[in-house]
Formats: sequence, C-alpha cells, structure tokens
Amino acid sequence: NSFIQSSGYEVVGDYTAGPLTITEYNQLVRYKNELWKITADTEIPFATTGNTDESWASSDNLHFVSVGDAALRQNLGSDQYGLGATLINSVYGHLVSEYLYPAPDDFIVGAFFDNSNSKTIYLASSPDGTTFYRLNSNPLAGVNAATTGRDPSLTYFQGYWYIAYTGSQNLGNIGDFTVMRSRDMISWTSYPVKAYGNEVIYKKPGNVIGGNIASIKDVWAPCLWTDGDSLFAGLTVSFNDDTKDRDGATVTWQAPISMRCSDIENMIFDMPKLMFINQDVPRIDIEVTKDASFYYAVVKNEFSKNIELWRSVAPDTGYQQIGEINFGRYVEGASLVYNNAKHLWYVYADAYQLQGSYYYCTSPNLVDWSAAEKISAQFQIRHGSVIN
Repeated sequence: NSFIQSSGYEVVGDYTAGPLTITEYNQLVRYKNELWKITADTEIPFATTGNTDESWASSDNLHFVSVGDAALRQNLGSDQYGLGATLINSVYGHLVSEYLYPAPDDFIVGAFFDNSNSKTIYLASSPDGTTFYRLNSNPLAGVNAATTGRDPSLTYFQGYWYIAYTGSQNLGNIGDFTVMRSRDMISWTSYPVKAYGNEVIYKKPGNVIGGNIASIKDVWAPCLWTDGDSLFAGLTVSFNDDTKDRDGATVTWQAPISMRCSDIENMIFDMPKLMFINQDVPRIDIEVTKDASFYYAVVKNEFSKNIELWRSVAPDTGYQQIGEINFGRYVEGASLVYNNAKHLWYVYADAYQLQGSYYYCTSPNLVDWSAAEKISAQFQIRHGSVIN
C-alpha cells in the first residue's frame, strides 16, 4: 500500500473479477498476489479479454508487466521501519539492519582503537560475545583533526549512535573530549565537549571536584550511557597528587566524574559530579551499564591493576563497591554487558601490556567470575567499549 500511494499508482481491481478496462498508464491490475501495469506500447483504453488463467496466458499477459521489481527497489531504499536494510540478509545469518541498527538486547557491538601509534577507531560486532568482526574498513573521521582517537566509548540514544573518545590536552580551551554522532555508523559529526559546564576542566585546580592536585592535568577515557531520556558522560580526571602502585611505579591519582547532557544538539553538559562515595585509591577508565534495578560501573583500580565493580540506584553518583575482578594479568578499559542468549554477565578488558589482546570473564550473578579468556578477533584491539 505504501508503495502504491507513494508512486501514484491506482489498483483498478483483481484480474479474476474482470474483464477490466484500463484507462490510464498508472493503473494496476492484481493477479496471483502480484501487481501488473499496462505496457507502454499498449494503447489505452484497453479491456482485458477475460478473467481466467487461460485468458491471461493466451493474450492478456502480453499487455502487462510486473511492478514487483519496482516495489522491491523502492522498499530497499526506504527508511520506513521493516523495510530498507531489514530486507537484506548477510553471510553471517544476520540481517544487515542488525549491523547498522542492532537491537540493544539482541546484538553485541563495540568500538575500539587499534594501537598507540595510529589511534584509529574501529567498530566491531559479535554474534556470541566472544568472536568480534570489524565493521568499518576505513577510519572514522570527525571535524576535529587534532583529537587523539583513543579509548572510544559507544552508545545508542534516541535514534543516533554516539562515540566519545579521549582528546583533552590537544583541544585546548575548545573542549575536554570529543563526541561523534551518527545515524548510520558511516557518516559522523564531531563535537568538542567541555566537562565543567561552559568551561574545560583541564588545568583547573583539583579542589573544584574535591581533590588536592594543583592542576587537573589528565582527562581520560570518556564513557557514555543513557537513562530514559537522558544521556550521561563520564571521565576519569586528575584528583590528588601522584602516588605509587603495587609495583612502586608512579601513577596519576584520578577519580571518575559524571555529567548529564542538557543540550543534545550542541553537546552541552551540566556541571560534573563525583561518581564514587570514596576516592581511597586512584581509579581510571570508567564504563557504566544498567539492569532493571541498578546502575553498574566497572573501573580499573590503578593500585592493584584489577577491575572493580560498583553499583548505584542513581545513574550519575552514589556508587558503592560490590566486587573486584582479577583477570590474572594487568588490564584496563573494562566494559560490562549482559548476554541475553547465554544468561551471563560479561566483563571485557584490554590487556594493555600485550598491545592488542582483549580478554573477558563471565558471571551468572556478578559475584562468581570465570577465569579470563581471550576474545577472537582478526584485527588488533585496544581500549574501547562493548554494549548489548
């Protein structure tokens, strides 16, 4: 019906109810669940000779041509729900629309960067949570050529895909990090984002967020998550003076902060809040997800090098620690997702000392975790995010 209406066609009736008379070239006849139009070389008005299979086969079919291919072309090019990419299957057994617009409860997708030299952002999908396939062959490009392209965080919100990535020191007073937005995962628009209301938080004194460092020198690993009609961003930023980790190495003392987006069109965020109820050790690389009852944050403990699990009833603050996950190796850049098909929680993390190896652990209850296993991917993966 939508094809007929949008194309200006008119159905005059079923062939088997004829004979029918065609008086215009935009008129259609329905025969055996298919629509037929008069050929251009048939003079009108034209009257069908009968209404049976025999009369169709013997003479009338010579004056008609199927419009099925035209309808198919229009349906493939349509952005209407249920048409377009939803009509095309892939060699992996999934509809093309699942790759472009995957349903959050049905398909696992992630954003990663490849290595510390090129810092190229890649998108990837996984049918099972353990094997990942790269989606883009060319680097994603935004309007800010000066941004670094590290530590991408991916989310889907109100019909758009969003990627946030590290880009603080290189943006100067323009922004603390970058957010890119796309409807189709192909064409992206880039926005510099400030993390202290209308100002950058970079180089502000740490006491603006409750810390003691003289100047916030690190603004790392932005993450994105949603809560109903709200989009949130998180960062880990310099908080206290540098300290030592378990190996005696000097590490920056950072803490996670969150901001709610108040202007989605211009990527303007509210003033930041501390996310955790205590800042007893340095922590970096925050990612947030939720279930029906709670919001969960995973973060790297910069002293122990393990991944901590925190929980809150609010999306942006009040998080309390409920667990710690030991990957058996130093990791960072963790993401937590629930795999509906396997009824398990998956936590993914970047084994950064191995330069391109990603691992995962699973749990049925967020308490008991499996031993870490390496994901399967035919491309190099560094710190990123995974959503479902």
